[in-house]
Parts: sequence; C-alpha cells; structure tokens
Amino acid sequence: MSNWHPNKHFNPTQSIHINPGSGPVRGKNLKSNAINNISQFLQDVGGNSEWEYIKKQEDGRFLFVISSVVADVEVEMPGLPLEEVRYIDKNNQNIWDFDRLYINGSSWVWLYAVQSMQELLEAQ
Repeated sequence: MSNWHPNKHFNPTQSIHINPGSGPVRGKNLKSNAINNISQFLQDVGGNSEWEYIKKQEDGRFLFVISSVVADVEVEMPGLPLEEVRYIDKNNQNIWDFDRLYINGSSWVWLYAVQSMQELLEAQ
C-alpha cells in the first residue's frame, strides 16, 4: 500500500500555467490561410521584412522564416482563417478561442506575438 496522500504532496506555492491554443491545430488548416496570416502578421509588426515558406509542421502549423536587415526569425503560423488566429482585442475577443503561433519556438497569441516580433527585430 502506498503512503501517497494528496494533501501531503500538495504545494500551495506551485501554480499551473495553461497556454490556450498551443496544442495541435485542428479544423480547416490550409497553407493558403497560413500565407494570408503571415502577410497580415507582418503588416501588424510593421517594418521591412520578407518571408519564406519552409514546410508544414507535424502539429499543423506552417513554418516560415522572416528575414529583415537585423534578424532571421522562425514563425510557425496556424493555417486557420485569419479571424480564428488574429487575437487583437482583449475586450471583445476571448483568448481561449484563438490558436497560438510560435516565434523561435515560443508560443504566443497574435497580440503578444506582434510585440515579441517587434522586440526581436529591434534588439538585434
């Protein structure tokens, strides 16, 4: 018989972090949507960057390399319709409804992915 007891092993200082939309992409996931999304994403980021499509990832996202004068950045973009990926309004959109994109391996919802990309391009 085990000596394990839930109260004995519970640490109230630990917390659970959940990243909504960070799992595999489900639904109508198309390369054409991913290309539309990456174009809009770069418009939102601003600046002069070019993108190159690399491949479809195992989790259903599409890998792009974004090149600018200061950096090359990998972006894994869901191929869902833009309105299912572009979370930009904290007051009128529910963050749980949006798939995440990945920037250099870190997951972000669109709003914060734009800020992260801007910081990466400025930091170089």
